[in-house]
Amino acid sequence: MRVSVSGVRARLSHPRRGNLRAFARARFRTGFEARPLALSRAFRALRALFAGAAAVIAGALVFAALLHPEPARAAGGPAAYAPGLTGATLPGADLPGPGMALQPDPAGGASAFAPGGFPGAGIGSGQPQGRGRNGQVPADTGWRIRILEAAVVNGPMVTLGEIGQVHGAPPPGVWERLANRPLWPAPAEPGKPLQVNRTRLSQALREALGDVADRCLLPTSMAIQSGGAVLREDDLRALVVRELTPRLRALPGDAELEDFRLPTYAFLAHPGQRIALETGRIGPGRLPLRFVALEVDGTPIRRFTGTVMVNLWADVPCAAQPLNRGDRVGPEQVTWIRKNLTFVRGDLWDGRGGPWEARKAVGTGQPILISDLGPVTAVRRGAVVNLVYARGAVRLVVKAEALADGGTGDTVPVRNLQTKKQVYAEIVDADTVQVK
Repeated sequence: MRVSVSGVRARLSHPRRGNLRAFARARFRTGFEARPLALSRAFRALRALFAGAAAVIAGALVFAALLHPEPARAAGGPAAYAPGLTGATLPGADLPGPGMALQPDPAGGASAFAPGGFPGAGIGSGQPQGRGRNGQVPADTGWRIRILEAAVVNGPMVTLGEIGQVHGAPPPGVWERLANRPLWPAPAEPGKPLQVNRTRLSQALREALGDVADRCLLPTSMAIQSGGAVLREDDLRALVVRELTPRLRALPGDAELEDFRLPTYAFLAHPGQRIALETGRIGPGRLPLRFVALEVDGTPIRRFTGTVMVNLWADVPCAAQPLNRGDRVGPEQVTWIRKNLTFVRGDLWDGRGGPWEARKAVGTGQPILISDLGPVTAVRRGAVVNLVYARGAVRLVVKAEALADGGTGDTVPVRNLQTKKQVYAEIVDADTVQVK
């Protein structure tokens, strides 16, 4: 500033260059250069002030949220139906919102949603949660309530006894009161299951049960249907055992079922419907299952699948000692061992017939398959045999070389040692082959 002004004054004092217009331009330039410096300092101060205030406000909001947490509400929507085993998938459908609990209508009408708890069983009443009448905290007996993955309700309200099973030994009378506890309205449309996710289910149970919700073991999701029936995995397993047992008895050996892979549940729209099992050929190994839901008149409604492992145990012939290719197989080389036919690949030898010869190597204790055996080799490849030509009264015998192994009755190629021609002949014995 001082230099610029002095410079202008110096120019103004010069008799040739000084004038009033140059002096005015110098004053405007010096003022414009001075203002941004002051304004930038002011803006920086205001910005620091606002940043500090924002940090204080944010800290206060976080502290308030920690002191008074509020559960987030899952997004819900109108109920809809999608055909299939589990029906519609609408998390939170027809469930009360946060802070809402069921209150009975004093006039005996339908229940409605209202703020507050639901009296009874020491929950929502004036008595503190988890304490007895004397104010002492009772010992935790370890009982729990397992919420089912699928349930059918028969009233206007879903009750805890319809969707849960108690495990352990709760105090006397507690489960009886809890089982009749209304939780939320049942699905509006009968026979159409609705799916509720774990988050929404946990929130609804806590709103209706309070601290008792901590004892609930929740599934990943739960399907609820008004009316009808539900077959759970145990019911489908019993159906498979009942249908397959008569057919398994017809198999050779002792059959057993294990490793069931079945749907978790299957809904029926009304009690008149039923589920049947369709199966094809039964044998050892993984057996595919096909279930079909039938209407009252037998019309198929839908199908779904599953599998089960069939183990079939039987005594089978096995190698008593290592068998190499070409070894004779007799009673002294065979032992009978109980094996699971599920893991036997190929058709088993029944131990009959013979004499037999091993066509491939078989280890000790391994089952002997039909493909492992063949007739005893009468002629080996490279052996010199008598080749017989017989036509009516004419009979010609020449020497020939066998070009392949074969047993009695087999047809093998041979080479006439005189003419070097190849022909096919039937093995008569170890020394003779005959052209047919």
